[in-house]
Amino acid sequence: MAAYGPDGGYPEGFHYWGYGTSFQVLLIAALESALGTDAGLSKYAGFLESARFMEFMTAPSGEYFNFSDAVNGVKCNMMMFWFAKKMGDLSLLWLENQYLKASSVSFVEDRLLPCLLIFCAHQDLNNIQPPSRHFWHNGGKTPVFIYRGGWNSKEDSYLAIKGGSPLTSHAHMDAGSFIFERNGIRWAMDLGMQNYHSLESKGVNLWNQSQDGQRWDVFRFGNMAHNTLTINNERHLVNSYASIDKVYESEDKKGAEVDLTSVFANSVEKAVRTIYLDREDCLIVEDELVTGEKEALAIWVMVTSAKAKIVGKNRIELTKDGHRMLLTATAPEGIEMQLWSNEPPHDFDESNPGSIRVGFKTRLSAHRKSLLKVILVPTK
Repeated sequence: MAAYGPDGGYPEGFHYWGYGTSFQVLLIAALESALGTDAGLSKYAGFLESARFMEFMTAPSGEYFNFSDAVNGVKCNMMMFWFAKKMGDLSLLWLENQYLKASSVSFVEDRLLPCLLIFCAHQDLNNIQPPSRHFWHNGGKTPVFIYRGGWNSKEDSYLAIKGGSPLTSHAHMDAGSFIFERNGIRWAMDLGMQNYHSLESKGVNLWNQSQDGQRWDVFRFGNMAHNTLTINNERHLVNSYASIDKVYESEDKKGAEVDLTSVFANSVEKAVRTIYLDREDCLIVEDELVTGEKEALAIWVMVTSAKAKIVGKNRIELTKDGHRMLLTATAPEGIEMQLWSNEPPHDFDESNPGSIRVGFKTRLSAHRKSLLKVILVPTK
């Protein structure tokens, strides 16, 4: 139960919340119905609030924030109906109710589907209103910030930001990564997990999370396949923790500041990433880096399903479904814009069709404070 603390964020993400929480709810519901008390289990810090965390995990497009080992595809979760009843808040069912109305609806832990009948009982599901909140932020092992522009349209903007550590169960090397949607399109994406059997059947030591562990050889698990920084072509340090130290919840600035200093402790003296949307919901990513005695090579990466082409010395144009976005990067020293293929580097890696990585490389001189800035704006 301590995993839900202090404020409702679930360290292992969307997929494993659905698995572990389902059985926790069953235990609590059984204790309450049989004994009249759950012995205080539901009052553990963050447990009930984690239902709001889950609601914010789903983006306007219908996809979710699939950090860590998370399979793709949103499903209806029967346990949310228990949380709504327990908390007296039907807005927690705003998205679940939409899933139920879809002819292709599928369910998390569908072997537990009879719970839906039990947990829906004595609730007025004809009067479900959308949530009033547009921001979510949690601390804990995996700090997360989310802004959801609205609850009624797939066109609403969505920004999700992640901190944390590779040592967390099922984690990837993705501290400082983000998801960004606008106009119904996910411009910045996460490739998600790879099926465990597909790796273990080929002899991959998937659960060795040491710095040199084979887990980090898997393309989808390493930092170079996520929307974050890489310094000197090295792995993120596994014995690190990226905290979210500031959040911004105004019309002019919606986002968060992530301290990545411990992630790059072997390469730079300071690394702070600020990711936010401005008043027009344009994406801005600022990386403040301070080098020590040695220069460093910074690599900025964003994974996308859009088509991309370099259109200038510091610009990349993205196009998808009739929409265009222009990515512009600035840095104190020379920038080399890059397009990287997501072709699997190893025979045990899963393919990543319909996706590429865009970004740039830049040198950081020794004993210098540098600001890398990327702006992603719509264009005609």
